[in-house]
Amino acid sequence: MSPQTKYQVARSGQVVGTFDAGEMIAKVATGQVLRTDHYWTAGMPAWLAVSTNDEWMRHVPGSSPSNQVAPPMPSATAPPLASHRPMRSYPAGTLVCTQCGCTATESHTKGSFMIEVLLWLIFCIPGVIYSIWRLTTRGQVCSSCKSDRLVSANSPSGQRLLSQP
Repeated sequence: MSPQTKYQVARSGQVVGTFDAGEMIAKVATGQVLRTDHYWTAGMPAWLAVSTNDEWMRHVPGSSPSNQVAPPMPSATAPPLASHRPMRSYPAGTLVCTQCGCTATESHTKGSFMIEVLLWLIFCIPGVIYSIWRLTTRGQVCSSCKSDRLVSANSPSGQRLLSQP
C-alpha cells in the first residue's frame, strides 16, 4: 500500500472523502471513517468494507472483518459513485452561459471608448485611471444574452447545463 495511493470512502452509497494511506489509518483510528464504510482505489475490482483492511483495523481495539454489502462498482469512465451518464469532454476554455446555456462567447470591456478618449484629451490623470479600470474589467460574455455568468463546459455544472434539452 503506497502512501501516494488515494482511497475513496463511501458511506450509505455516497462518497464522503478521498484520503491517502496515512490519513485512512488516522481516520479509522479516530472513528471518522467507520468500519462499516467502504473504500475503493484505482485498480481494485470492487468496493471493500473498511473493516476488511487489516492494516487499518489493527489501530482500532476489538476490530474484526465485516461482511457488509459494498456499493456498486464505478464505471471505467467516471469516478466511483458518479453520475450514470459519462461526462462528455469539451475543448479547454469552452464556457457555458448559466443564463441561456449558449457556448458561444465574446470578449467584452466595460465602459466607453469615447469617454476614455475624452478623459485622455481633457484630464490626463482621470484618463489613466479610467483606462486601467477598463483593462481590468475585460472578460468573456455570452454572445447570445451578454451575461458574464459563465462556467467551464467540463465542470459538473457545465455538463448539467449542456445535457438539458
